[in-house]
Amino acid sequence: MRVAIIQPHFLPFVGYFDLMQRVDVFVYYDTVQFKNRSWHCRTYIREQGWAAWVTAPVSRQGGSRRMLSEILWDDSQPWRAKMARRLEACYRAGRGTSLLTDILGLVCTGPKALADWNIAANAILAGALDIGTHTLRASALKPTSGEKGQRLIQICRQLQATTYVCGPGSRCYVHDSDFEDQGIRVEWLDYGYEHVLTLRDGRSVVPTVLDLILTEGVSAARAEFSGMECHK
Repeated sequence: MRVAIIQPHFLPFVGYFDLMQRVDVFVYYDTVQFKNRSWHCRTYIREQGWAAWVTAPVSRQGGSRRMLSEILWDDSQPWRAKMARRLEACYRAGRGTSLLTDILGLVCTGPKALADWNIAANAILAGALDIGTHTLRASALKPTSGEKGQRLIQICRQLQATTYVCGPGSRCYVHDSDFEDQGIRVEWLDYGYEHVLTLRDGRSVVPTVLDLILTEGVSAARAEFSGMECHK
């Protein structure tokens, strides 16, 4: 049983789905605290040839120090219509017009909760990439406690995982030996994807997988998967 556990990101990059397609169960880690100005509510798109942020605003009612599963979009702002117009202007000539239509529909009328929206959008993107991995939410499992790594181990044990697959961002709190003590092998997926965009200041960034699919096609996105290897 191969498991990945990651927070529900907003229109994430190709590595997110590369991780998803390598496991048997993909857990949306929606029981961690929301972080402002994070991948929870924004991503990079292509605009006039450059990389640019696109951000969905969140409601401040009840404060921002809440779990992801509790965060709502701020629909008192007209962000949905503005974002839909912006995405359509950027990608109307894209290859996957039906995919863009589905995403625009979700932007305009999708769930009011951040985690619900992100998971629904990621299901559309995974479907376009022909990824059928079973997904579930951490909030649907038994509560966990302790340090970051220990909470992940507890989720893995609930799912009877034999292998935990994760990306390089987890290296500061995922320690192979802690997992191995519980009979769980850790595999690392080191991101190094070729599809990048350039910011106006000259820095390179990896945009949403939506950009990759709409500009280069699904086959190009799946080719990115084959270029990466997991290692212990």
